[in-house]
Amino acid sequence: MQQHLFDINRQAHHQFLHPNKMPWEQVRDEEELDFIATSLCGHRDDHDKVVAYLYKELAQLAEIEMHVASTLVQVICEASRDNARQLWAGTELVHTLSCFAAEEIQHANTFYQYIRELSGRDIKTADNMFAARAALYEGEESPRVKLAALCATAYVGESVITVFEKRMKALDPQVKSPFTLLLYLHGLDEARHIKADHYAIDHIVTGLSRSELQQVADLIAKTEHYNAELSRQCTERVKQEFGLDYAEGNYVGLGADGHHQRAAQRDPVRRNGTPRRRAPGQCHPQAGRGVLDVRPRTRLRLNLFTRSTSNEAVHGYESRP
Repeated sequence: MQQHLFDINRQAHHQFLHPNKMPWEQVRDEEELDFIATSLCGHRDDHDKVVAYLYKELAQLAEIEMHVASTLVQVICEASRDNARQLWAGTELVHTLSCFAAEEIQHANTFYQYIRELSGRDIKTADNMFAARAALYEGEESPRVKLAALCATAYVGESVITVFEKRMKALDPQVKSPFTLLLYLHGLDEARHIKADHYAIDHIVTGLSRSELQQVADLIAKTEHYNAELSRQCTERVKQEFGLDYAEGNYVGLGADGHHQRAAQRDPVRRNGTPRRRAPGQCHPQAGRGVLDVRPRTRLRLNLFTRSTSNEAVHGYESRP
């Protein structure tokens, strides 16, 4: 198993996201804006709407990834103390978590550069709640508990953004779009992070006591509370800055005639009486929920009780050329 951990990052120095890999001069090309507007909003002229939507999604994700990185560093340092409950033997898990943390910082760095290049704006929130989110993991819980909770909160978001990436890749199979490239490179790292999450789920969560599992659940609930508030603040700030609601009348899919339909054109209930589900990567037309806005209870159930280690069956790749 220790060799398995090391193997997760065997090709990480060849396959990774870094801002220097991005064609920044092409991010605001007219053709690119037409493509992302059509892909995400359903109409090529929705430039302002798609820029606002991506600003909210990627800014929120960048803030979360910076918190993940800082908490991973804290877990590594706490687990290295002589009196800490041993989390690993050897260097493999330290190596895996260190790569994980470093890549999360570069994700945040690249996402922020992308949305600033795309929008020509540098939007700040009054309080990104980083101090409050970081303080959750400064308690007396063991490093094992903190790592399990962190991986649990990260897992679903990583999986959903991977689905978003695969959708854009299907629309742009040759990866000509800078946005598709951004998600593709991000996905190279996320495939490894998901494997690290599976390790935590399969080998750490299963060894926790009942009281430790309760501590994990408490940390997840509190983390999701702050992440939901961060999402709300990002949404309101972006709407205020751009002067529009990017979710209003949002594109939700193709109609029976093969043409794009907006939310107002599509019956929210299927013929069998069940509600329609929105596609990954698209905002809900009413609530404005985005890629990262998954209900906390759904995350908790999925995260803590996931047992599949067949990551390729779910996410479709081990590594990429």
